[in-house]
Amino acid sequence: MSVQTFHRIKLNRAAAWTVTMLAAWVLAEAVLQDAQYLLILLVGGIAAIALLQTLTNWRKGVLFFLTWMLFEDLVRKNLGNNMAIYFAKDVLGAACCLSFYISRERKKILTVRPDFFFSSCLFFCLELAGGIQS
Repeated sequence: MSVQTFHRIKLNRAAAWTVTMLAAWVLAEAVLQDAQYLLILLVGGIAAIALLQTLTNWRKGVLFFLTWMLFEDLVRKNLGNNMAIYFAKDVLGAACCLSFYISRERKKILTVRPDFFFSSCLFFCLELAGGIQS
């Protein structure tokens, strides 16, 4: 690794840290001043980036989906219990499924049927029948 590469890595980390701190400060100010338009714009931008990343790689989409599940309540409470926030979870989940299906069709994913597939199907049917019966 050359000296230039080392300095470039340090500058990239410093720039990322600075942008992150600036975004956190702007978000904190928006929450304190009750600026809904800024919060909606920020959440919309993050959602668009997450959706595009999900469509390119379904594994990143699963991580975005789990992260959204963690912070959905916080966003929903600060943006006034909007139903579109509930719908965002469904859109992100559907994008994950679509991206996985496209990857599978391109043969980028190895699909394997386990030896216990038949027995697990029987167990699922048994539990489904028990759930319907009660």
